Amino acid sequence: MDTTLNEFTADFTRVQHEQQQVLGLPENTVSSDMSDSLLSASFFNKYHTIDELHEYYRALAKTYPDLVETFSIGKTYQGRDILGVHIHAKHSVNRVAEPKEIVFHGGMHAREWIAPAVVTFMATQLVEQYNKNTDVTTMLDTFIYSIIPVLNIDGFVYTHKKDRMWRKTRQPNRFACVGTDPNRNWEYAWGTGGSSSNPCSEAYMGPKPFSEPEPRQMAAYVQSRAPNVISYIDFHAFSQLWMYPFGNICNHPAPDSAKLMRVGKAAVGALKSVHGTSFQVGPICDIIYQASGSSVDHIYARANVTFSYAVELRDTGNYGFILPPKYIIPSGQETFAGIIAMSLQIIKEISNQVL
Repeated sequence: MDTTLNEFTADFTRVQHEQQQVLGLPENTVSSDMSDSLLSASFFNKYHTIDELHEYYRALAKTYPDLVETFSIGKTYQGRDILGVHIHAKHSVNRVAEPKEIVFHGGMHAREWIAPAVVTFMATQLVEQYNKNTDVTTMLDTFIYSIIPVLNIDGFVYTHKKDRMWRKTRQPNRFACVGTDPNRNWEYAWGTGGSSSNPCSEAYMGPKPFSEPEPRQMAAYVQSRAPNVISYIDFHAFSQLWMYPFGNICNHPAPDSAKLMRVGKAAVGALKSVHGTSFQVGPICDIIYQASGSSVDHIYARANVTFSYAVELRDTGNYGFILPPKYIIPSGQETFAGIIAMSLQIIKEISNQVL
């Protein structure tokens, strides 16, 4: 582990210096806590850039080669790799013969920094608690967790360099304004309500379904793994909601709504037990607003992934998108408890053990 940590520290120092030069920042304003310990809590005391996050994930794979392997689903409009990791107990004697896959990611919307941070916290907890925590051990023996910290990387980079409140992608539009809302650009029910045809709108649906490479490649990845994918979670901020289909139409229960509600309630119940944070569970259109062309509707309806969720993390509006970094760890802790409960409830659901 020491060799890996030393290599990682050197890589991080180089990346940190380059970022400070590009941004014209003083030497002490970019997070430097990774030099202390790769997997220590200090990493989660600050928000990180995409280069730092990707270096962290590569180091995670080097440190835990029996559990973690990196992969890419493709490139963004600006040519950046959309990096992820598979986490599973591939050499365990207790591993199920054909493990199902749970896919989750953050960073669909660029300004929602808490989502990549929480996703990364949970990836770390999965590997650190394997063979220490019975539930986590069961999870990694049963499922492959495919985790992508940031999907809309170009937009995420833009929030670090230019505009902290940027939401969309960075692909130019033909006539005016830059970017498309990547969560209104999916093919299923595209443009049927809860999106905009105005390129300058934050909810711009794009000129056609999957005009943006980021959602297009995420959809292609899940489809390529079907029918093995059993669950998909798209992490957002903010509002404290654990939502399932449908977003394009209200008062229209999904065929699997009873299962989705059971699993969602298990998740938010466990989540609340950690720090007392309350989340609401229900269909997207019914508990937040109408949104067509969304990831969750598409993955549920087109890829036939039953347990498809959009999770809006902390808070309920006090800080909103600018959630202070002191909330990364508590938000990560409670959300990980929710993911544990969700995973165990899914095992019950697919094993027909629900009474």
